[in-house]
Amino acid sequence: MPPFSGDNGGGTYQGVSATSITVAVPYPQPSAAAQAILTAAGDNDNQDQRNQTLKDYVNLFEHHVQTYGRKVNLVFFESNVNPNDSQNPAAQNSEAQADAIHVAKEIKAFASLGDAADPYAFHDTLVANKVMCVACTTTLPAPWYQQRAPYIWGNGLPDETQDYSMRAEVICDEIRSPRPSATASTACCGPRPPTTPTSRGWSSSCSGSRTSAG
Repeated sequence: MPPFSGDNGGGTYQGVSATSITVAVPYPQPSAAAQAILTAAGDNDNQDQRNQTLKDYVNLFEHHVQTYGRKVNLVFFESNVNPNDSQNPAAQNSEAQADAIHVAKEIKAFASLGDAADPYAFHDTLVANKVMCVACTTTLPAPWYQQRAPYIWGNGLPDETQDYSMRAEVICDEIRSPRPSATASTACCGPRPPTTPTSRGWSSSCSGSRTSAG
């Protein structure tokens, strides 16, 4: 595709001008526990090096994706969420909301790239301010994303609903053989109390798989 030329519409949304797209990038506060895990895995990069890696990816992105004459401007900031508050959900929710307000009202970003593993208050506050969050969350149930559409985008993995539907199909239709009779015990997919969103999803997926298979 040839490079874009002409009028790109200028400032079409918050954080978007004729020449740039502002994207906030939160990163977590230092944590001894997290650093120990990274070090054990051989990751000794400091935060500046991680930021530079992301800049390099964006540079690659801009060479292959049409941005209509705009450059992506990354604004890095350290999250307000204190890892020492992990046993205090109210405090972490307040800190996460402060992060989202910083993104929406102070940086005035078009989107947040990542969420620094902030609590869901971060995402909900961004949604309330109509700011996108890209590569945020790791596989939650489909209704969670649908209720926040079009602002929250996961990290590319299937949502939890798709995930468990696929597992149910494999276990109930592919692995289980021969198919038990209607009166036989069905340890794999038999009746069970669905007590959590995940188990409810699994149970309904398995039931649907059995019904459609006949």
